[in-house]
Amino acid sequence: MGTNPDLVHLLVGLAAAVLLSRITGRVAVRLRQPPVVGEIAAGVLMGPTVLHGAVGEFLFPHDVRPLLTAVADIGLALFMFGVGLHLQPAALRGQLRVAGVVAAGATAPVFLLGTGLGLLFVPEGAGDWSGGGQAGAVIFLALALSVTALPVLARILVDRGLTATREGTVAMASAAVVDVLAWIGLAAVTAAVSGGGAGALLFVPYLLFMLLVVRPLLARTTWRPGPLLLIVGALLSAAATEAMGTHLVFGALLFGLVVPRDHGNSDSASPGSASSGSTPSAYDRLRDTVEQSSSLLMPAFFVLSGLTVTSRA
Repeated sequence: MGTNPDLVHLLVGLAAAVLLSRITGRVAVRLRQPPVVGEIAAGVLMGPTVLHGAVGEFLFPHDVRPLLTAVADIGLALFMFGVGLHLQPAALRGQLRVAGVVAAGATAPVFLLGTGLGLLFVPEGAGDWSGGGQAGAVIFLALALSVTALPVLARILVDRGLTATREGTVAMASAAVVDVLAWIGLAAVTAAVSGGGAGALLFVPYLLFMLLVVRPLLARTTWRPGPLLLIVGALLSAAATEAMGTHLVFGALLFGLVVPRDHGNSDSASPGSASSGSTPSAYDRLRDTVEQSSSLLMPAFFVLSGLTVTSRA
């Protein structure tokens, strides 16, 4: 039975990435920064910015990069599913108006700035836009600048234990609103100038389907799917939004939000009360399973991001 050198490279590289991310994460904590800052730094250290990419090329040769991308995407999907499990939908409903105001205030100045930069630097008749010209390119640039780093924000909130707080809920809701609208806008622009990307416009009907059909179904059903089946559901939801052209993070996050908070809780313990000495509920066990899985795979996401960072303009 022969060996698979690409798989060997991937496993060794992931082991090195996890170890390096843990070290740089602890350094970041010592500097009073979130651990995710150190994990991002670990990815940059493996990228072309340092030693012309020798470290990253040694650990993750180009033939291994597709495998690394797949692992990174799975880790990201699991992590965002876990973030959705941490958020409290009841608190989120009470903060939608505030989140909308924050989202508008955070997006409008960036969009206007991006529009100005586009008009300044994008030449008229930009040929890559299949007839969309300067207008299509300018709008695309403005929307792209408006997108937030939702996974990084989520990781900071998780590390700080803020996901269940009012501030954390508003921050996540605002960032999600901004990103969803930006992705839909990007899809609309792409569809208008090139005839593709219209699938992201399906996200709103998909959102309504998840909230009005899937959530009540999970809440009212007489049986409770185990953690593995719910993880399967999260991956399928991530695949659905990725196929739409939005992004897999929204599908995974949304599925985490619609999972009932009393999932499989046959005792009197409330979600999150496992630390009080009672038997952990199925909901608590689900969160633990997702957190442990994503903590192993998330370094791959930051390494992949670092491999694309270059010091050249």
